[in-house]
Amino acid sequence: MTKCRCKEVLLVEGADVEPYVEHLREVRVDVAKWEVFYECPITGALWVKTYPESEAHGGGSPYLIRK
Repeated sequence: MTKCRCKEVLLVEGADVEPYVEHLREVRVDVAKWEVFYECPITGALWVKTYPESEAHGGGSPYLIRK
């Protein structure tokens, strides 16, 4: 499991996203916007995983953004 850095990090990109979300709890999914919302069980920080290049094959590289 990835160490929680939710108080330090604002953005996680690309291949680092999936290992980081392992410690987060999925809250909801918005399939129309290609977004998955998460909450950190340790800090309560809210995150959204999005695909800014959603028109690309497979949605492009994911971004995990702290809200």
